[in-house]
Amino acid sequence: MTKRITIKDVAQHAGMSLATVSGVLNGETRFSEKTTKHVWEVANRLNYMPSASARGLRSGASGERVRTGLIMHIVHMSNVVPFHDRNQETDVYRLSWQARARNLFAIPYCYYKQGGFQCPPLLNDLIDGAIIGTPHLEIVNTVKAKVPVVLMDVPFSMDFVDVPMVNIDHRYGFLTLMGELKKRGHRRIALVCSTYLLEATFTSPESQIREAIENAARLAGVEIVPDYSLVDSISLKNHDMKMHEYALHVAPAIRERKITAIVGTHIYYHLSLMKEFAELGIRVPEDVSLAGHSLGFTPPANVSCIFSDREQLIDMSLDILQEQIAGKKIRCYENLLRPVLTDGGTIGDAK
Repeated sequence: MTKRITIKDVAQHAGMSLATVSGVLNGETRFSEKTTKHVWEVANRLNYMPSASARGLRSGASGERVRTGLIMHIVHMSNVVPFHDRNQETDVYRLSWQARARNLFAIPYCYYKQGGFQCPPLLNDLIDGAIIGTPHLEIVNTVKAKVPVVLMDVPFSMDFVDVPMVNIDHRYGFLTLMGELKKRGHRRIALVCSTYLLEATFTSPESQIREAIENAARLAGVEIVPDYSLVDSISLKNHDMKMHEYALHVAPAIRERKITAIVGTHIYYHLSLMKEFAELGIRVPEDVSLAGHSLGFTPPANVSCIFSDREQLIDMSLDILQEQIAGKKIRCYENLLRPVLTDGGTIGDAK
């Protein structure tokens, strides 16, 4: 029989006193955010479940559920997709701070697909709602059966889910970019994109951005030249090698003006390419223009890119979650945030 996790176990693993851990788990607000977050993370990791008497305190005199101000932020950590995990980690911190400004505590729950999903016991008793940043239907369906849910930056098809979503309008962003490239005289460009997909029912951020780029190029009358594009499985382990090999491959085409711009699904491809091109004597933007998507990162000042404000994305998600927790009916199930094109000086006129 599995030993039941107690508050004493949580205190021991957290390295804190029993009084502190008990106070945090009972919802007292006199502790720092760092302490509160640490205690809840340990409790979540240990699958701590309040006792039957403690669960009784979760209901008011009328038997209605009492709100705790605790929400869960469920994210997917891949260990494979370049920059994806760093972006998720940044979102965890952003959401934590933005939730705190609303008198909410966000408890992160990191999910690794290869480990299998276990529903956190906290969802049964203490969590008011959840923001999900992972693409797995198993998680979405399990969690939405227990608490209100908002999907954030997870471009599911509405055929698969029936919960509110807050996503980035990549189509709008790349229509703006292609319009700028066409205005500057670019007609033949290359694409750099990773082919990594998380699962069949999910369109990964990069694959969705790739589709937006291809559709925008077609509408703008700009040709994506396959022979000089890089559409491959790009991971953290092979990123530098792939960018080096691609730069060597595409350099002759740039010099011969067979392409005049390279558009990527992530600006960090272009940061690497800028370094590679400099060593090859290829100038940006004089010889080739570069533009990509920030994918949530603050764009560097020296790269033109499609930028989406993650803080605004999180605020939109929190707004919708709080409305659901308050019992309000959500009218719009898909909410889109329009990105903007930043000028980092890497888009020039085609020669």
